[in-house]
Amino acid sequence: MRWSVRYGDADAEPLVLDLAVGGRPRSFGLSLVQGFHLEPALSVAAARRGFVLLPAAAVEDDGRAVVVLGRSRSGKSSVMTLALAAGRRVLGDDQVLLGADGTCRAFPRRLRLYPDLRETAPAAFRALPPADRAALRARAAARAVSRGWVAPSLAVPASALGPGAPEGALPVARLVLVERVEGVDEAVCAPLDVEGAVGCALEVLDEQRARLAAAAGEAWRDALAVTREREADVLRAALAGARLERLRMPVGWAAARGIRALAGVVGLGA
Repeated sequence: MRWSVRYGDADAEPLVLDLAVGGRPRSFGLSLVQGFHLEPALSVAAARRGFVLLPAAAVEDDGRAVVVLGRSRSGKSSVMTLALAAGRRVLGDDQVLLGADGTCRAFPRRLRLYPDLRETAPAAFRALPPADRAALRARAAARAVSRGWVAPSLAVPASALGPGAPEGALPVARLVLVERVEGVDEAVCAPLDVEGAVGCALEVLDEQRARLAAAAGEAWRDALAVTREREADVLRAALAGARLERLRMPVGWAAARGIRALAGVVGLGA
């Protein structure tokens, strides 16, 4: 795969990116460019409008949103596929929009399923159409042959598994921060304060924009600093009335076990 990216003026309205993707499979390259450059740039645009494009998942619970924040491979997408297969409405599996009014909105992108879904969330895997199950098996084979170096995700619409996303904004009822840590033997859930949640969210956002910062260079440094300040203010307001929790799991747990623990905390059962 190969791609090129050119960032326009950081103060332009609207922001402009020139992107080019080459190689095969094209869908894999598009997915990488979306994650490395497009969505981080969209987070800057969102902050200018008073929102945070948060790398998180969210599921509806009795007309309110339960947000799951965690780094890549924390189980967010797999738990959201389980929620869809159980008939729950999902706002996003990897990106959602939070507003200063304490609401969560769906982000318009397809779900990203990973080759190990058959092991981590078998109920969701069985609910997929046959063509999608075959595509995941092919990706699992690629991952095995490459010894993990090639592990592309499969993008599918939420309708392949369950109901569509809620329309409009939902009030944020809970935020669950998921972490894999040393020094614990079981899953431990504890209260989290607003500043702790905001700090962790900003760290995840910084990581997501690391490639943007490297590619855009000094010309975007000030714009990214202002974006971070805006996001901190929005997050404090958005989470002020929510129940905040930190779920810590052993770093050595297998993915399937961690997903079961997270599903239980989110309210999907064992």
